[in-house]
Amino acid sequence: MLETFDLGHNNFIGGFPLWVAKLKPLVNLYIDSNQLTGPLPLNLSGLQNLRMLYVSNNSFTGVIPPWLFTLPSLEALALGYNKLHGPIPESISTLVNLIDLFFESTNLSGVVDLQKLENLQSLSLSNTNISVIANTFPNLKYLYMSSCNIEVFPGFLRTSENLATLDLSNNRIHGQIPNWVLFIGKYSLRDLNLSHNFLTNIKQLPWEKLDTLDLRFNLLQGPLPIPPASIRYFFISNNSLHGEIPSLICNASSLEILDLSHNKFSGAVPQCLGNFSSALSVLNLRSNGFEGTLPLEGSEALSLTLGIAAATGLGLLAFSEVGLLRF
Repeated sequence: MLETFDLGHNNFIGGFPLWVAKLKPLVNLYIDSNQLTGPLPLNLSGLQNLRMLYVSNNSFTGVIPPWLFTLPSLEALALGYNKLHGPIPESISTLVNLIDLFFESTNLSGVVDLQKLENLQSLSLSNTNISVIANTFPNLKYLYMSSCNIEVFPGFLRTSENLATLDLSNNRIHGQIPNWVLFIGKYSLRDLNLSHNFLTNIKQLPWEKLDTLDLRFNLLQGPLPIPPASIRYFFISNNSLHGEIPSLICNASSLEILDLSHNKFSGAVPQCLGNFSSALSVLNLRSNGFEGTLPLEGSEALSLTLGIAAATGLGLLAFSEVGLLRF
């Protein structure tokens, strides 16, 4: 009895394989990452045991057929990176067992009611015109809503205590980051991307396990917010931050990439940054007002220089236009 059928990540062409309708016991169907075209089938409702359906990364066109939302056992639905358009059928609210839902990079639009889908752990709506109606997602771990034209932080995140990844980049979120956002995933958040918005202030970075933080291209002002010790990749370029870099930045001893470029920082670079060279591979201080002596000497400084050369193709540190610096 065939339960899993996997054709994913090949170069198959043609339309959706309609003959899968005969595989009544099928539980998992993967035809993602191929070159399939045409509309999705009008009716495959006979696959009542289906739990995983991955058709993403193809060139399917047309609207979403309603039968997709009549599969009571469905736990994962991936339709992203296709040419699908139109609204999402209201019957999606009946899929109460859904855990993973991926609609990203499609032409789908309209308002989708997800209030009953409280089991969702992964939700991807990036690069769509979809608006969400939802109360809470207590089990949510991964949320991708980049380029969705949203102007505020989604309120349904308030109870997402176990969030691990949050991507709200390339939106129109403005003003100060609300205090309640600082408590989202305080002990679980690892990747946070709020870049390319209109944020003006963030008071603190309280996430204890944060690995990657991207705040580039906002309107942030004031002193540099200090990331937790766990941080490895910290991007906060192209803002209006000012003042000196606090020596507390050196508590983040696992830093591999630190990008403070295109701000209004001044003063000396903390001496303790010279102790980072074993892990730090990219240090970008371009277009600030730093002065004084760089705390990078001898073989340690050379190691950092080579690390940047490997990462960017350059042989020199990105220190141009930062003021009077000497080695």
